[in-house]
Amino acid sequence: MRAFVIGCKQLYVRASTATVGAKDVVCFSGKAGKFVKMEHWGWLPTHTNDAETLIEAPLEAGQWRMKVTNEAGLELRSQPDYAVKYRMGDEFLIPRGAVIEATHRVAGKHGDVFYRVAGTSGWVFQTREGQQTMQPTQEPITRDAQQAVVQATLDKAKWELQAAEAEMGMAESTIASAQQALKQLQ
Repeated sequence: MRAFVIGCKQLYVRASTATVGAKDVVCFSGKAGKFVKMEHWGWLPTHTNDAETLIEAPLEAGQWRMKVTNEAGLELRSQPDYAVKYRMGDEFLIPRGAVIEATHRVAGKHGDVFYRVAGTSGWVFQTREGQQTMQPTQEPITRDAQQAVVQATLDKAKWELQAAEAEMGMAESTIASAQQALKQLQ
């Protein structure tokens, strides 16, 4: 399966994944550049303002158990990238020694491998700049650690839904007011 890792906030689709399957890659010459046609989502540019926004990476589905070996633990990332700007927050920290289950893995731009934690939209990295942060294991999943990050993901999704509903209510109110004003002007 081909997937494109979205590498900038403007192109990040507010869905539960940071990777999306590509249906078709279309190249244009000249100013238009290269675009990727995304299933159900339209077209996305691979570069904007001379900055790379999408990288092609093979996405592998499966089941892995990984033990966190990083001294400070690992914080989930919203995308398979260890840049600080993709940190999901302290409540998404998986402590050292915890065993998590992952459902997908992908190699990042610099060869580091990222795993998507089961039940979440978050990613953790097995290596960072060549340093091991997790290792494969057959040990049982640390249920409390996995449950904590899944619960944090659920809480965040509920909060985002409430915020979206509030915005929708404000938009509906604005529409009603505008429609009423239009009736009065007619």
